[in-house]
Amino acid sequence: MAISFTVIYTFCCLTKLSSNFWWLFAGQVLCGIATSLLFTTFESWYVSEHSERHGFPSEWIGITFSISTFWYGIIAILAGIISNVTAETLGYGPAAPFVVALLPVVVCGVMVMKTWEENYGNRKSGLCGSCLEGLRIIFRDEQILLLGTVQSLLESCMYIFVFLWTPVLDTGTTPLGMVFSCFMVCIMVGSALFSILSHRGFTEANILKNCLVMISASMAVCCYTARPDATSLDTVISFIAFLVLEVAIGMYFPAITYLRSQVIPESHRANVMNWFRVPMNVITCGALLCLHVETISNDKRIVFGACLVLSLLGTFLCNRFILAFRDENASKKGGIDIENDVKSGKKLQ
Repeated sequence: MAISFTVIYTFCCLTKLSSNFWWLFAGQVLCGIATSLLFTTFESWYVSEHSERHGFPSEWIGITFSISTFWYGIIAILAGIISNVTAETLGYGPAAPFVVALLPVVVCGVMVMKTWEENYGNRKSGLCGSCLEGLRIIFRDEQILLLGTVQSLLESCMYIFVFLWTPVLDTGTTPLGMVFSCFMVCIMVGSALFSILSHRGFTEANILKNCLVMISASMAVCCYTARPDATSLDTVISFIAFLVLEVAIGMYFPAITYLRSQVIPESHRANVMNWFRVPMNVITCGALLCLHVETISNDKRIVFGACLVLSLLGTFLCNRFILAFRDENASKKGGIDIENDVKSGKKLQ
């Protein structure tokens, strides 16, 4: 699946060289498929290697993804600079960054083929049966259902924000490239903050809850500052709110990765994670379609208000997940303690 991602994304980049509408449309479809693979396949493979093949402690998963999120921020900043240089400074146009992206994608594919061992997961079911089984697993387990709902709500806010920050902050002279770099720095700060909080005893579930609270606060601020007649001060305050949101996103990725590794069964991990993305895509597309309504397009506060509702609902469901996750861990710990007591009793006899 990882190799499939590199192949699909290579074709996606190549379609950007065409001016034909249908080729560009096909490229966007391929991009959607590749993005789904990107956010599920690599994590699933790593968690399997970490836990099943090598038997490393599960506590290391969050720290590992915290480090990867930090470096993601650095690479994203460099990618932004390279894109700006190739497209504008060198004058090659908007398709140039996609051509440059072919190099790391191809390198990625070669590294996967040369260094990765295959992890097949569940091979007993066909494609349709596997998808249905993943859906059954979600509705059968309260923890998975709650965590998946929280993920869908939070990531919906995140992707809606991706489409909103430019029209909110762009005053005609705003250096959007520098703004994007600031966002990436905040993601790095968030990943570092996750590591600090983890070492100070905060659980990943509580860190996830704090992320939702921060996003809710950011959206609440934008419900006021993103008004049509926004002043320069309003724009600055919106920018600060967006920075807080990006810090929360930097904390979110390692937290959600660890929690998914704990509650989703290994045999259906990628399948279940793809189901999580379905409601997120529906909510995001619905919000983007609403932006074509003149009233909503002129006043972005309506969309930020909807995001506030989503993030508050996510916070409520995250509280329920924390209780369910805590109870499950307590019961597992109790079972292990009883088993150890029985073994100790046998040894004494």
